[in-house]
Amino acid sequence: MSVVGCRMDRSLIGVSMPTPFSIVFALVSLGSFVLAQEPVQLNGPPQGQLLPAITERADRLTMKFGEGKRTAPIKLTKAPVLRTGDPSRNIDDGAMWLWLDGEQPVAALCVWVRRGVWYSENASLCDDALEATGWPGSSWQPPAAARKWLAADEAVADSPAARQRTMREISRQFTASEDYRGQTFQLRLLPTPLFIYKSPDRGIIDGALFTVVNGNDPEVLIQIEARVVGEARRWQVAFERLSSAELHVRRGEKEVWSAPAPERGKPQFNTSYFTVREAEAKKR
Repeated sequence: MSVVGCRMDRSLIGVSMPTPFSIVFALVSLGSFVLAQEPVQLNGPPQGQLLPAITERADRLTMKFGEGKRTAPIKLTKAPVLRTGDPSRNIDDGAMWLWLDGEQPVAALCVWVRRGVWYSENASLCDDALEATGWPGSSWQPPAAARKWLAADEAVADSPAARQRTMREISRQFTASEDYRGQTFQLRLLPTPLFIYKSPDRGIIDGALFTVVNGNDPEVLIQIEARVVGEARRWQVAFERLSSAELHVRRGEKEVWSAPAPERGKPQFNTSYFTVREAEAKKR
């Protein structure tokens, strides 16, 4: 979650506390450092103390469809779908929510704190234009844009339990890495989906959102859906960044998706990925 292209506000306060972490080890590959990682335990008392401040920042936000084309309400999940953090990059604590149109996720929100500074990280998960507000002096307005989906050849089973197993199997076909400050980091797949959903009226038989992480910090979202396409039922997969690093996703040896690091100094509020940087938190 290293960030560029942020907007700053100077009116907010919060707290910052350290968290314990597991050791990250390094491997040398092709003349550059490739960092692998062990799961990071982030469930100690400091997280519990920060959660109310994190939730407060999420609760003040609102979202609607942009361009006046849809009036359906968009609501945050009642609770975070993931507690986040990455001590190796000084991200003390955080949490991730999803914005929902009915049951279908249309965007992701991560709120986190690094060295006493609060960040809100946003990623679009739909084709529609969106508008998020609630940060003093800043808003997020991703335009309508068709997302790119990758086909998966697995059969769509009749059984919901079998479809859930298939989504987990499909997620394990992909590996991801990011280039961050001159080093390549291999990212770790969380085996349990963050969120499962369905929307039969939109042709979605079953869907799930997975993530790959550095530490406990989501870097790429993997969205897998079984959809009705004409008379057929097919699996499809899409990816979305939740990091300002350069990102790569592979299936086997073939790269199937990538995203360059956002251009420094270029406004990002009208792109599918945007981070708001707030004022420094004051000690309580």
